[in-house]
Amino acid sequence: MSNQSGYLPPRIAFDPQLANDLARLELLAPVFREAHGAGDDRRRSPFNGYSRSLTPDGGILITYKDLNRSLLCRSLRVFSCVALSGACLAPILDLEAFSWAQAASVGTLALANWIILKFKVRKGHAVEVRPDCMIIDGTDIFLADDIGDENWPTLHHDPDDEGHQFIGGICGTRFIEYMTVNSLDESDRTPQVLEADLTLAFEQLWGRRAAGFGMPL
Repeated sequence: MSNQSGYLPPRIAFDPQLANDLARLELLAPVFREAHGAGDDRRRSPFNGYSRSLTPDGGILITYKDLNRSLLCRSLRVFSCVALSGACLAPILDLEAFSWAQAASVGTLALANWIILKFKVRKGHAVEVRPDCMIIDGTDIFLADDIGDENWPTLHHDPDDEGHQFIGGICGTRFIEYMTVNSLDESDRTPQVLEADLTLAFEQLWGRRAAGFGMPL
């Protein structure tokens, strides 16, 4: 008795449940693109004025905003508060001529004084790291050869001024504060992100110099 055998080609059956899932994804795709599109202005950026881009000169440009804690800004704030406080006290001292209108004016001036104290003044900064130098705010240039391979700028905290942070390091024989990076609030991590991006830029552009790539023979 002989057994006959034949070849049966493999058969692939499409799962109807998978077809339903694919159809559901096709329906959701336009909605997802509309809600999360790259050009959607309704999307709130988590970077809050922070950006990083490449430059035509082969560098990496980083722009950001920090809290302006300069002496000039502080002096203007104190002067405004003193002037408004004097304007508030003038009607109060003259009790005979005091009226409800003057009381409203005093309240308005006090509110303006409070706004001045709480208002945060931001300042924009830009740092460009090139293969041979670092440019701060488009004006100050620091050569990579002067900074050296072991003195890359890092984040520092001023022990004498709480809240003051800056990017600094040794250039030549001097310690230099290259730029301020003061946090806007307790949740602001711009200083840490800036330090990480600068370190990455130094490794990519200046690390080759330390390894001997691109150096003249």
